[in-house]
Amino acid sequence: MGGKGIEVDDAKDWPEKNEYAFLLILYERVKNDPKHAPSFKPSDWEAMDKELTKVIMESYGIEKLKGKYNRLRTKHRQFSELLNHTGVTYESESNTVHAPEEVWQMFFQKNRVFKTFRRKGCSHYELLGQIFNNSTATGHLHHASTQLPPTSDEEREVETEFLNKGVHVNESEKSSADSKKRVIDYPGERRAKKEAKMEMLNGCLEMWASSLTARSNISKLKLKTTIKQIFMKMSTNRKMEWLLSLELNRI
Repeated sequence: MGGKGIEVDDAKDWPEKNEYAFLLILYERVKNDPKHAPSFKPSDWEAMDKELTKVIMESYGIEKLKGKYNRLRTKHRQFSELLNHTGVTYESESNTVHAPEEVWQMFFQKNRVFKTFRRKGCSHYELLGQIFNNSTATGHLHHASTQLPPTSDEEREVETEFLNKGVHVNESEKSSADSKKRVIDYPGERRAKKEAKMEMLNGCLEMWASSLTARSNISKLKLKTTIKQIFMKMSTNRKMEWLLSLELNRI
């Protein structure tokens, strides 16, 4: 069960920086949609492909973007299923999942992907939640005519199991009296967890500071400290807009 070959090919075809750039583009589309659950038309996929090509200097083409979109959505659902199980805890800062051995063995029987989650966690889980959870809750993106259907039996099984539910697990809302995470709706505009935002911030600051210090005598450390102070005073929406503009305008 599960496709290790697909997992390896995906990691080879989609380096971390390319995947992250695609996620940022998707997030901007979701954020700007009134219902935070856009149904992408062929023209939307074309525009996203061109936008991604400008950022990473490489073209995947529309069909590969659709396939990657479906795999990311399934990854978010499967990881949420794992986190929602009783006895499973997640450290978002270190991207580490903890669970009893019998729980791991149960999930390994379902799909090999859970072995990857045990080793590597789920990168950008909070960002995935902002992109996919509201669309899952509304069902707006389920089998849209312009999108590819799930690409395996496992994906179709997950699609059926979680259809019409918000699946994202918000660690901050875990009850202290119950180790089981609560399944919640996660609208596109809801505040992302601090760790996820700081991860994006540090990457963008590193890129920006490198550019500016090449033309000035201001130390990178001092610059990053000053910008962080400004950043922390911004509203949540303004923070996310600023991070996206830094990432998407670096070329």
